[in-house]
Formats: sequence, C-alpha cells, structure tokens
Amino acid sequence: MNTPRPLITLPVRLLCLLTFSALMSTVSAAPPAPNTGGMGFRDIRLGDGGQLRLQVVSPAGQPIARQIVSIQHEGKEIARSQTSPQGQVLIRGLRPGLHLIQVGRQQLNCRLWTARTAPPTALANPAFVLGGTAVRGQYGPVPGPLFPNVAPAALATTVTAAAVAAIIIGKNSGDDSTFVPPASP
Repeated sequence: MNTPRPLITLPVRLLCLLTFSALMSTVSAAPPAPNTGGMGFRDIRLGDGGQLRLQVVSPAGQPIARQIVSIQHEGKEIARSQTSPQGQVLIRGLRPGLHLIQVGRQQLNCRLWTARTAPPTALANPAFVLGGTAVRGQYGPVPGPLFPNVAPAALATTVTAAAVAAIIIGKNSGDDSTFVPPASP
C-alpha cells in the first residue's frame, strides 16, 4: 500500500512558494536619493583664517570648472563660490562646527575643525567627487546575462529556499518509507 508522503510534498510546495514570492517581490532596484552625498559626517581641517580649500572632480579624477559650491550652517547659506578652471575653490572665514557642503545636487555633511583641534583623520584639502552613480550593494539587478533584472535579495532568497528544500527532500527520501507500528509490551 503506497501512501503519499506529506513531508516530500511540503518542501516542494515551500520551494515553489518561496521562489514565486522572491521573484515577484518588490525589492527596490531604484537608485538612492540624489541629494545624499554620503553617510555620517566627514571631518575637515580648516586652514589659517578659517579657510577651506576644496577641489571638485569627476569620477575619473578630472577637475570640474565653474561649479557652484555652497556652504550651509544650520540651514542657512553662509558662503558661496565658483570653482576655478582647475576645479578648486577657496573659501575663507569659516568657523568650526557642523556644516553642509553642496555642489550641484550633491551634498556632504561635514564637521569643520581648526588645525589645533582637528582629529588626526580630518582631511586638510578634500576632493568632492561630482557626478557618477553611487553603487550600493542592496540596489540594482544582478549583473550578467544569467539573471538580468533580478534583484539580489530575490536571487538570494530563491537559492536559499532551493537549498533548504533539497536538503529536506534528501533527508526524507530514504528507504524507510514503510510504516512499522511500535511493538507492544
């Protein structure tokens, strides 16, 4: 007498459900918001007289001329300048504290320090990389021809579900399928 084994059909159903839900999930493949320039704060050391020397470059490292650089403190613009043909800008009269540097649509939160109080990791002459796309691990499809337009989270969920289902099916597919009632005392 062959009786259906519910433990074999359960993993198959689970695998189908997880695969379908993973592939149909709405894992965002949208790029990050355009106004974010990074996470946290950058420490920047000011020069004498509160001067900030900044260079604006492309992702390839080429200087970008005639870009407007805005420095904001507590939501108000306190300085504005345009980059030179070499992509450099020099702004004087800045004070230490939390500031926002904006170049085009990109922003950078920073802490400005005097030379005497700056931490050792503070940048003296920072470069601002303008343009390019920030690539983060959780965004975008998996590159390559095998899985075009599949979000990484969906692919990882599918592979994990398949592995778990294969292990369960393998464990339950032994020859011990005949039911033997326990011996009575």
